[in-house]
Amino acid sequence: MKNLLRNSVIFICVGFMTSALFIVQTTWSNLLWLYQMQMPITGEIIIDATIFDLIGLNGGGALPIPMVAIVTTVLLISFVIARILLIWILIKPVLLYTIGGAIGIWTLVAVMPFFFFDVDVMAGARGASGKLCLAVIGGIGGYTFGINLNRGIS
Repeated sequence: MKNLLRNSVIFICVGFMTSALFIVQTTWSNLLWLYQMQMPITGEIIIDATIFDLIGLNGGGALPIPMVAIVTTVLLISFVIARILLIWILIKPVLLYTIGGAIGIWTLVAVMPFFFFDVDVMAGARGASGKLCLAVIGGIGGYTFGINLNRGIS
């Protein structure tokens, strides 16, 4: 019971961390595009836009469902599949959770346009490099989850 509670807390923290990185990547890639279009982007604008998007995409009205709920659900599905695969595949759990997180987030950003009339609603996922960067963020979330599962277990 203690391990279940501990793993649940780790998972929730990883979900918040991954969604925050997801939002920051999307905000910064949008600001980079604006900068390339000769818009004056300052440090204050970067900080303000990042904070505004972190709040707005997590229940502040920009999305009907908070981004943290979407990302956490995707990671939950990915990690459950990874856990099931660990029964049959002899591989380090950390590696499988890393791959699972990356594939889960990549699938999210690849499938999202089908629900929004073929429009990439996340600015950070409009190009292949953006989708790859978001997949790496999912991998970071999976890696963080995997290494923390093994800590403290003797």
